[in-house]
Amino acid sequence: MVDVEVYPVELLRDHDGVFGIGLVDDFPFGETGPHLKFDHSGHKYRRLRPLILRPDVLAEGATVKLQYSRENAVLQRIMSPKFSWDTFDRVLENQYRAVIEQAMMQRHGVLRKPGTVLAELTKDLTKEERVQFWRKYHGIKRASAKLMNRLIGKLLEEATDPDVIRVARRFHFDHREAIYHVGALNPRALQLAEAFPLLATWIYASPLHWRDEYREEQIVRSAEAAKLVEKGASLKRVAAVMGVPLHLRKVLPGAYLGRVSNVLWEEPDFFFAYLPGTTRAVRRWLTITNMAEDRDLGPEFVRWVAKHALQFEGKLREIKIVVEDLGDFVRACKRDEPHVVRRFSPNMSMRTVSRLSADWHAAVQGAKGPRYTFPRPWCPGGEVNGYEIAPIDSSRDLYHEGVAMHNCAGTYADRVMDGDVYIYSIRRAGERVATLEIVKTDDGVKIGQLRGPCNKPATKEIAAAARHWLQMQTLPGRCGE
Repeated sequence: MVDVEVYPVELLRDHDGVFGIGLVDDFPFGETGPHLKFDHSGHKYRRLRPLILRPDVLAEGATVKLQYSRENAVLQRIMSPKFSWDTFDRVLENQYRAVIEQAMMQRHGVLRKPGTVLAELTKDLTKEERVQFWRKYHGIKRASAKLMNRLIGKLLEEATDPDVIRVARRFHFDHREAIYHVGALNPRALQLAEAFPLLATWIYASPLHWRDEYREEQIVRSAEAAKLVEKGASLKRVAAVMGVPLHLRKVLPGAYLGRVSNVLWEEPDFFFAYLPGTTRAVRRWLTITNMAEDRDLGPEFVRWVAKHALQFEGKLREIKIVVEDLGDFVRACKRDEPHVVRRFSPNMSMRTVSRLSADWHAAVQGAKGPRYTFPRPWCPGGEVNGYEIAPIDSSRDLYHEGVAMHNCAGTYADRVMDGDVYIYSIRRAGERVATLEIVKTDDGVKIGQLRGPCNKPATKEIAAAARHWLQMQTLPGRCGE
């Protein structure tokens, strides 16, 4: 057992050896201790669950059934030159690392309550003292990672099934631990994970984002499909129970993030025609195609984006903005709006559509439309973290927002009148800093687009303020009535 005073995390052992990672039994648990994790949904603290991987202990029911989650274990060391710290932000191994980090910080006299921003601890320090503080903090962070990785390495070496861990690591971070659990206990489930990764994910790592009206049905289907797998039923029969088409067996395990667009789901010939060959390329292809479907412009636009998905350059956050802008142009074509010189056709090249979209955006930024008042805003305005979020309640104000921010917000007047979206201006000290679009979905109100000046992405600080504002507004009786 490790020193409790310094390291409140240990390898879990029994008479057969190591079986997991957890918290030491005699650690002084308190209401605000570093062993507790903040639950953002309930604003309460709860204990971390143990990371158990030895098959015989899993069979005893030591852990609950895992679902699709960013807080599952990733079954690997968390310090790697291939990934940034953000990659492991919420995974179980990093949560335990954070426990070690907090204990080490307290040992070195850096007292920090859960939820405290580190910058608050340095605001009264001199520049030299601040440099020393951050040097010490980052040193502790690296040391905590080394300690945690040592525990992870020992657990993987002594407690895991190597064949199962090999298969599980092919899956996305969110699905690995769930696939490992079922594979370690059921050889046929492991075979399914190798033969039809997406189907295995649907059965054993059920996505939490399923709509409420379908969730209960999917839970029943998953249980029925799992029984068929145990009986050795054919892939076709198991897939039919889950409603998953057989051509999706070609989706590589690490490429599936929980969703496939309707076009790729329903059109196998199209799917095979444009399916890339590597995990990274397939993941990018699926994600970009989903972005197109989110624009709700019909299958033609989704097919066009899927055909050209790998021609989009940059990070996915940047590509999302490009797809949204192209979608605005396509929507304008469908509505026969002014300033469309040439209508979108699915046979056009990426270069042609991009040029026509850019020309249309440039034209509408200086265009004045009719003046009229919009319906009552879905959500009242408010102020969050120094940012004022104000509804734009007339076509004239929407036009001025588009001109001031150099975007195409002015063209959204018809969509606001139709009840598809509502637009808000985000300002700081009276200055416009971003334009916010909110949309109504079957699951409630959510953020659509959020842009800074010249259609650039809004800063993380502005995005956080917008999310906080919307969370406050969507409380019962506040928004979307």
